[in-house]
Amino acid sequence: MLRIVFFTLIVIVSNFVSAQVGLKEVFVEKYYTLAKNDYQKSNVSGAKEKGLVTYRIYVELDSGYTLQAVYGMPSHPLKISSSEVFYNHPGIGNTHPNVIPDKALKKNLTILDSWIAIGACAESFFAVPLKYQTKAFPVVIEWEKGYFENTKGRDSEFSFRDAPGMIYRGTDSLPQLTIYQLDEPLKGLFAESNQNEILVTDGAWACLGKGASAPKPYKNSILIAQLTTAGKLSYELNLQLGTPDGKSVRYVASNPTTEELTHPSLTQKPKK
Repeated sequence: MLRIVFFTLIVIVSNFVSAQVGLKEVFVEKYYTLAKNDYQKSNVSGAKEKGLVTYRIYVELDSGYTLQAVYGMPSHPLKISSSEVFYNHPGIGNTHPNVIPDKALKKNLTILDSWIAIGACAESFFAVPLKYQTKAFPVVIEWEKGYFENTKGRDSEFSFRDAPGMIYRGTDSLPQLTIYQLDEPLKGLFAESNQNEILVTDGAWACLGKGASAPKPYKNSILIAQLTTAGKLSYELNLQLGTPDGKSVRYVASNPTTEELTHPSLTQKPKK
């Protein structure tokens, strides 16, 4: 059980705080909207559904706080779903970006693969929300010609190539993702599938130890998932945070106990 395996490692060794602190908000950004040219070479990119949009889900924390885990348990299931299936790159995609090689990012739609995360968006890159990229900040990647030319349908005044929402950190400086008991919930993120939901009732993805935080001078926003879909996104999330004084606090989507907190942004219903 998650309560035994996971929380014995992380939770029981820490004292919990009871004040409403740590979590500022969970927010979703529209990272990129695919246009006609992005569907070229669909035999290798796997993109078929029209109207695909890539969304990124971020957890923004107060300064000094860290993200230790995103989890689901029987009393607090975690759910991320769409009204349409999730897009997965058939050749290079994976369940988490830490294992997607940097050199593969330039190939067609690899960067738009669907996955879970703790901060990272590739083997050596940390994700940065578009709203905090106030000037052009390209990265040294030779994106394949013809792709990512759409300048509309993203939460940024800059084009994808000028602001791809990532900074180079190197593999040693990225938060290391640990996955607990998620083989079944994530089976649809390995390759092309008909999955449109991630449901976790006894598992987690986590960053052991102190947890993950954003590098300075950026706001303390941690990417927890990227989903590409033509549908409407919704979620119910549970989080464990690390406090500046070495304690922990748990936030749940609903029905908190006396040892848990909640926050309205942990739940998003499908937008009409």
